[in-house]
Amino acid sequence: MNDNGLRVYIEVDKRQGYVKDAEFLWEKMKDLRNPNLPMTHDGYLKLYQLYRPRLSNYDCILIDEAQDLTPAISDLLLSQPQAKILVGDPHQKIYSFRGAVNALQQIRASFIFYLTQSFRFGPEIAQVAAYCIEELKHEKKTLVGNGNSGK
Repeated sequence: MNDNGLRVYIEVDKRQGYVKDAEFLWEKMKDLRNPNLPMTHDGYLKLYQLYRPRLSNYDCILIDEAQDLTPAISDLLLSQPQAKILVGDPHQKIYSFRGAVNALQQIRASFIFYLTQSFRFGPEIAQVAAYCIEELKHEKKTLVGNGNSGK
């Protein structure tokens, strides 16, 4: 990318060199005897995803924080044959900077329920939050703060 965020053409031989380097590093990370390049958390999740495990002992999978899943975990969980319940708030998506995906947008839901009440804050904060969502996200949602007033 250039300074304007536009893609810059990279010569084929250079791209192939990048691919070779990435493959070399991936093999080094998978080598448990190599302490110089340890496997990252995302790396071993990717290995688990590539293994294509089947979570067969469950009738249903509850996926919390579904707005912030890594692509590997999203694929792993959404590819399972069981029924799934996804819970999340797209307004609280905070890990997009590290490649997280919103699994709530990757499925066709049978039912959608909105949690519009909170005991964490009072009605004043609920009103301000509803205004912010309406102005910034162009969504009109009813929020009810059942916590203490003025806090």
